[in-house]
Amino acid sequence: MPFISLIVDKKYKQVFWLPFVYLYSLTWLPITLIGFIKRNQKVWVHTQHTRRMTDVGFEIKTNKDEHSA
Repeated sequence: MPFISLIVDKKYKQVFWLPFVYLYSLTWLPITLIGFIKRNQKVWVHTQHTRRMTDVGFEIKTNKDEHSA
């Protein structure tokens, strides 16, 4: 149905990309099946965060700053 309505509305660019959208959605099928099969095999590894961000070099502007300038 969406294919026919795009042809009737003369939206040929969308008609060209329509098969690719369906092909892309089919690529999720094996990913979903593997996830469903392995759903009980849960291994959690803690991520060690070693670097720290600082606020040096960042300037925060507020509305009050913009009006006073």
